[in-house]
Amino acid sequence: MVILYSERLLIRDYIESDFESFYALITDKDVMKWMPDSYSDDKDEAKRMLYESIIESKLEKRKKFYFAITDQLNGDYIGEIGFSVLHHTEEGAVVNLGYFIGQSYWHQGIVTEAIGRVIDYIFNTLSVIKIEASCSSLNLGSIAVLEKNNMIRESYRIKSMALDGELHDRIDFRMLRSEWQI
Repeated sequence: MVILYSERLLIRDYIESDFESFYALITDKDVMKWMPDSYSDDKDEAKRMLYESIIESKLEKRKKFYFAITDQLNGDYIGEIGFSVLHHTEEGAVVNLGYFIGQSYWHQGIVTEAIGRVIDYIFNTLSVIKIEASCSSLNLGSIAVLEKNNMIRESYRIKSMALDGELHDRIDFRMLRSEWQI
């Protein structure tokens, strides 16, 4: 089981008792506004999603690393951060990073802190050459947390992501291992 500590957070693999908190977040349309593919108000689908993460966490060669973000002091579930392996090469893997947290935790630096800790985990423990992340050009919060973690704007793609039936511009970010600051 992966367990990561930061100043305020405990970031860890999911466990079954996370279900109700996880379900509450993925059914919150405001929380999932920028990640509609992860929104679900179907309890069985939500259980499948969580259990898939739990099963994946037990595999020797994981392709998905989805973690619960919790408060280190009281254990409260805050949200999720994770990454999926997109490609494996001799140089290392390329992964895609994503996250969401409950509204009561917005604007407190939680995601900035979680991203920094997960980036350190990725480059310190895994054979990864590149971390990617993308967001809508209108998602100013995500743009800010990615830039605070020194991720580099790699491209601006016009009308390349669909959200609620509308096309949005997408900003792609990256961090190469060689750009990572220890």
